[in-house]
Amino acid sequence: MGVRGLMSYCKRIQRAPTTQIPLSIGIDAFSVIFLFREKRTEFKAYLEYLIAAKHTVTFVMDKRAQKEKKEVVEQRKEIRTDAKQEATTLTSFTQTDAYEGLDEQQRKVLERHIALKERDAWCLYSEYVRWLKSTVSSLGITLVTADEEADTVLAKGGHDVIVSSDSEHLILGCKALWIPRFGREGVVMHDEIRREDFLDLIGLSGEQLYEMAFLAGCDIQPRKIVDIDVAISLLR
Repeated sequence: MGVRGLMSYCKRIQRAPTTQIPLSIGIDAFSVIFLFREKRTEFKAYLEYLIAAKHTVTFVMDKRAQKEKKEVVEQRKEIRTDAKQEATTLTSFTQTDAYEGLDEQQRKVLERHIALKERDAWCLYSEYVRWLKSTVSSLGITLVTADEEADTVLAKGGHDVIVSSDSEHLILGCKALWIPRFGREGVVMHDEIRREDFLDLIGLSGEQLYEMAFLAGCDIQPRKIVDIDVAISLLR
């Protein structure tokens, strides 16, 4: 989840990466796993692209969530359960006479909604993990299983870039954050936030960044106290 609202707040300083030289890249595994999900061919092609660019890649997976994140983990389970139930119900509806009575546009809207719910319901499973570990190993990518949080391991790794959709890496001091997303024609692209740009935008000290995260809501304190812009203004 990261810090609530922080990624949106930083939209104005996001840009396409410009560095062409080989970099040390740390990948927050769960961020890219839940981006690709069952798009395994595309996932492997993305990793191959990073290797072909001569980057040194380290893939870091969580072993287990911190006990402080129990509430967030439970919330995510509830969301997946609700999404699975809704997807199942809607899929059953497509087998009824009522569905046959819908026009083409209504069917497209319904099918899109089912696809989104199935996406929300997806979770990591054993066979997928085995495939992922085998794929990473075959490409010569270093795989690290963090004792607890991948964020902490990545923060200590001294990487030039962290690939993740989790804004907590900005709080933890990464030099540059690459936010992966699907662009046109299904190609993965990155939006970059550089450390110096982030600090200039926020205008807070290191300790205040943690206070900002607490006020706005984060993984270990998921209940928002104030909006991110209010938290920043108060701390300034």
